[in-house]
Amino acid sequence: MNKTPFEQEDILTNNRFRLVNYLPHIGIEQVRKEIWQGLTFYPKYISSKYFYDKNGSELFEAIAKLAEYYPTRTEKKSWPKWVKA
Repeated sequence: MNKTPFEQEDILTNNRFRLVNYLPHIGIEQVRKEIWQGLTFYPKYISSKYFYDKNGSELFEAIAKLAEYYPTRTEKKSWPKWVKA
């Protein structure tokens, strides 16, 4: 029987938050490490891979292929200077 994400062992909790790993191939310790690293960095960040599940990622990829889609100013700023926008 498949466990839901809230029943699996890939969960970290403390008195302030609950971290559920929806990326089991990465492992909960790597998720914790990457999120902690981003939140202790200046400016703070969390990788976008933690905001999308499989369906959300597929939807974003489909949207990005549309002619109407264009990169945002923020996306363009993150590209190296040698990439033409």
